[in-house]
Amino acid sequence: MKIKMNKNRNDFWYLDCLENQYKDLVLEDDTKICSDLTKNKTLCLVQQEFNPDIDIKRKAQKDDYEYFLVINCGEKEEITFTLDYTFVNPHGQYLSLGQIPYPYLYLVFGFIWCLLSIIWFVNWYTHRGQQIKLHRLLTLILVAKIVKLFIYYAEWNYLSKKGKDSVAWLITRSTYTCIFDFIFYTTLLMIASGWSIIKPRLSYIEHLKIRLPVLSLILSKELQLYFELSWFGFILLIILAGSYFYILRFLFEYTNNNIRSLQFQLLMIRDAGIRPITTPIYSKYQLFRKYKTSLFYYICLSIAVYGLSIVVVRYRWIIGMCSLIVDLILYIGVGFTFCLRKYNELFDEPPPLEEPVNRTNDGYEQLKSDYDDNSLETWVRGMPLPRMERSDQELLPESVVYIENVGKKNKVDLGHEVSKEKKKKF
Repeated sequence: MKIKMNKNRNDFWYLDCLENQYKDLVLEDDTKICSDLTKNKTLCLVQQEFNPDIDIKRKAQKDDYEYFLVINCGEKEEITFTLDYTFVNPHGQYLSLGQIPYPYLYLVFGFIWCLLSIIWFVNWYTHRGQQIKLHRLLTLILVAKIVKLFIYYAEWNYLSKKGKDSVAWLITRSTYTCIFDFIFYTTLLMIASGWSIIKPRLSYIEHLKIRLPVLSLILSKELQLYFELSWFGFILLIILAGSYFYILRFLFEYTNNNIRSLQFQLLMIRDAGIRPITTPIYSKYQLFRKYKTSLFYYICLSIAVYGLSIVVVRYRWIIGMCSLIVDLILYIGVGFTFCLRKYNELFDEPPPLEEPVNRTNDGYEQLKSDYDDNSLETWVRGMPLPRMERSDQELLPESVVYIENVGKKNKVDLGHEVSKEKKKKF
């Protein structure tokens, strides 16, 4: 450590303490500390120099935390000093004990995500004729996440050997992180809005409602790191909190609207004499419920990790590992919900009927009554379903349910009115 003072003072003491020594020192009275220093009774490494330029070197005998203190035992006077320090762990390792696992952590999770990508691409190839636009976006996130993890691995590996970041690494990491976060949050919001599931496309206003808050979140989050202790940093913190709140509100509000919209159409389908649980509409309804559950658990786990970051101070790599695990759980939940299956939950005919599980949660979950109701007709591909009227706008913000045509052989059209014999007033 190199210290440069702006004044020459002989009543300044420079202490280099290990953790136990520091804990004992802070419990003592200020007067006693100065008295012990003059009598050389302190256990810390002490230097008192008349020269304002000081060079301190120390080799730790064991794994420990080190504290550096400047103590004024004379008159109160404003003194400025600069400190330049370098810490090196054994084998030329520049990272601290709480950071050494980071390169290995990102490398291991990089390979885990590579394994997920293999499973995802095998599933995609097996059912590639049933893919929709959403699957391409989820694939993009998967590949982008793998690239991000290996960039972080390379940066931490560079830090461990060089001791400081290069400008090139800082720019690369910051730029790529912003790009990835934009894709990630935009995808979550687009799924919640129903894009590619019940809507073929979003309007210009809907795109603005999604992209502007995400841009606000990313920019305020990145800039807040550089202006953390200034008044501008406080303003950025408020913008960041507001952006998070808007995104969370958007996710749950739009997801709930789509759930209610599909639930309402299921009741219309039942009223038309068709067994609702055999239709693609019910599959969509279930998908949005599962997506909402995945978001809920993701937010709860993220809050838990944030709370853990306040408690855990020494081994910071544990916080990084928990954050990576939470991201992994979210992608597995969303990926498993929307992945392609033997039959396409979104756009193809349903599987054979099985013995139902009688659930009585909210919404349209009392399935057994529909199975036992012989007056209801099982839906088959091509059978027209009722279209919602615009008169239901107050009850149903997103009233028109759209099913996209996928593949050349799996075209589904739910845009026809039901026959007059089966249509009833709802």
